[in-house]
Amino acid sequence: MRAVLQRVTRASVTVDGEVISEIGRGLLVLIGIDKNDQKSDSDILTKKILGAKLFEDPGDAWGSWKRSVKDIDGEVLCVSQFTLMAVFKGSKPDFHDAMPSTVSRDFYYNFLEDMRKTHKPDKIKDGKFGGMMDVSLLNDGPLTIILDSLDSRSGKPKPRDGQSTPASGVSGSATPAGDGAEEDQSPEAYKARAKAKADKRAANAKMFAERKAAEEAAKSAGGGAVGGAGAEA
Repeated sequence: MRAVLQRVTRASVTVDGEVISEIGRGLLVLIGIDKNDQKSDSDILTKKILGAKLFEDPGDAWGSWKRSVKDIDGEVLCVSQFTLMAVFKGSKPDFHDAMPSTVSRDFYYNFLEDMRKTHKPDKIKDGKFGGMMDVSLLNDGPLTIILDSLDSRSGKPKPRDGQSTPASGVSGSATPAGDGAEEDQSPEAYKARAKAKADKRAANAKMFAERKAAEEAAKSAGGGAVGGAGAEA
């Protein structure tokens, strides 16, 4: 599951010109459900969303985040959005990683129920699943956070099907480091790999140049003999 959290002073969802849901201070949360998500993914995001310390104490400076939306008794407006699972193939988004609506509808409603049980039923609002919605918000900060249940399982970002690790920024399969290990994506490791590749290219270029020079020298030294032998043969 993937969630985009936006801290808001107010937010609302309008369908066919009618406001169907609105909140005051709290979080607007866009929810994307992956085709491979399970109940554990829902549990992870429920805990993360309601426990994320994104609010200051009264009188504190902006950014001194100490309180969660539960701590401030804030509201949460959830909006289902399968487009969060997009994978780009060229310039066109592909949504095959999103869970089909025939299955994700119940999954999403169960997630909402868990949110209500963990917080307060009247504090968790919803849009219209699968509907065309106009979503309005006043982002407080602005403050926007992206969460993914896969990251929380391992403590580090992981690729989904057809996607690279976030560090690479390029769609496609991630390259394994060997023996099932994940390639280190830290800046230091990236620089070390880049230097190793550059050193290898330089060594290959030097070897090629030396080999070519040796061949030219051999031709200059024994060209006549070689030519004569070839003529006689």
